[in-house]
Parts: sequence; structure tokens; C-alpha cells
Amino acid sequence: MEPDWSAVSAVVLAQSTRRESLLRQERMLKICGLGIIASACGAGLWLSYLRSEPEVLFATLFLALLALVPLFTMIAAKQRRFQTDFYIAILPLLLPGLDQWSIVTRKPARQIERMPGHYFVPRDEIDCDFHIEGSLHGIPFSVTQAVLRHSPAENPETTFRGLIVWTRVANAFPGDFAALRRPPKERSLWRGTVLPDRLMPIPNATHLRRWAYDFVSTDPESGDVRLNGMVGAIGTLLTLKLDDLPQVAIRGADAFALLPLPRFGWDGDTPAHTLDVERDVRPFAARLLSVLQALDAVRKV
Repeated sequence: MEPDWSAVSAVVLAQSTRRESLLRQERMLKICGLGIIASACGAGLWLSYLRSEPEVLFATLFLALLALVPLFTMIAAKQRRFQTDFYIAILPLLLPGLDQWSIVTRKPARQIERMPGHYFVPRDEIDCDFHIEGSLHGIPFSVTQAVLRHSPAENPETTFRGLIVWTRVANAFPGDFAALRRPPKERSLWRGTVLPDRLMPIPNATHLRRWAYDFVSTDPESGDVRLNGMVGAIGTLLTLKLDDLPQVAIRGADAFALLPLPRFGWDGDTPAHTLDVERDVRPFAARLLSVLQALDAVRKV
């Protein structure tokens, strides 16, 4: 169902007006906070001069620096609240079939705790922008925008940047089943290595060989039966015009897709002063809807 764009425009206008008011409040908070800190520093300088005790000045400056941290933390929290309020208002209009849903910032979806381990994507740290969780036409989903990092030594490495999408498969799989992209210029992901977590390779005789995929499973016989479904899911995800090849993993009734994408539908820690339907809202709606529609193929693996 096509969104009611006139209603969307009305909500965007109302939210933009509210944002301008909130941004003015934020600027006043910043000015007042910095003014109080500057006044305290000035008082410390004057007291230090009168008493000829430089320690008073140093102590005042130290306390002023400590006061900056909660001030800017509070401002950043307000900015994220501005963003969340907008998407809470706009999301039901963009996706009319959306049933129960929620948006949470700075916290990944709870389903990610069940995502397969390092063989799927190495990760020690997750830096999350937001996640949307709910159901569309009765089908549960979660979409998490995040950056994953792995720190095997002292140098952290970014292993994934984009969307982590979860849904429930139509028929649970007896174990793990995954389509993993091969490293560039490698004939096999597992050449010279031992497969982790009792995984076994599934021969790839499909057309996805040229896309450099390896298929692995803890139950190769069941994986071989459902290989065509996995190939179809990857083919659907490849139509999303991603930055890199997607990956899919199924564990029991949970299906996870890694979609490498730049940040979308979000404006960082600083909210936009004005929001435009054509520039900001339509691209967000189109991308989110295409991702959720692609989940249908993943569910049928």
C-alpha cells in the first residue's frame, strides 16, 4: 500500500517546526551551561589572584572540564531524542502495514544476541545507531543499523557496517545454515583452515559461484535440500544495490541478513534543522520498504 504522502508532508512540517523550537532550547542550554562554567573559571581566577594560590585556579579549571562532560552528554541525548521522536511519528505513515513496532537508539535489537558467532561476522564490539523492531503484515522483523568491530590484537578492525536484519523463518532449520561471502581473490573461504562450530561445507554448484559464496551448515543434508532457497534469498538481496555482498545465516527459527550499506534514514548526532519529503523521507521509506520486502525470500529458505 502506497503511503499517504499528504499526511507524511503534514507530519514532517509539524516535526520540523517542533525541531526548530527544541533546537533553540538546546542552544540556550548550551549557552547557559558554558556561561556558568566560564563564570566559575573567572571566579576561580579572581580568587586565585587575591590569595596568590594558583592551586585554586587549577582546581577550578579541572572542575570546569569535568562539568563539560555531563553538559554535552545531555545535549547529545536530547539530539537523539529529537531524531527518535521524528521517526516514531513518521514510520506508521511510511509503512501502513506495520503492526506492533518500536524504535530504540544506541541499542541493538535483542535478537542479535542469538546471531551466529565469529564464523558469520567477527565481532567484539557493536556501535549501534538505532534499531526498529516490529511486525509487518504479521511477519516479525528487526532492523539494526550498526558498525561491528573485531579486536584480535591492539588494532580494532571494522568487520561490518550497515544493516543487520532479523526475521523468523517459515520452517526452522536443525542447526546452522549460512551463505558466506569469500574474501577477495580467494577460491575458498576455508582453504587451509578448520571449519568452526562443527560446520561442514556444502558443494556450491549454483550460479552464485561467480559471486564468490561458500555455503556451510551443521547439518549438510538439510542444508543441501534448502540450498536453492538460500540461493534465491541471496539473489533477492543482491537487487538492493548494496555496498558489498550480503550474507545470510539461519540458526533454528532465526534468520539474519547482513546488508552492507551507508547510514540511511538518520542524521547522525546532530539533527537536521529542516526535513524535506523528497530529500529525506522518500529515500528512507523506499530503502526500508525494499529491505523488509526482501525478508520474504529469507523467510522461505
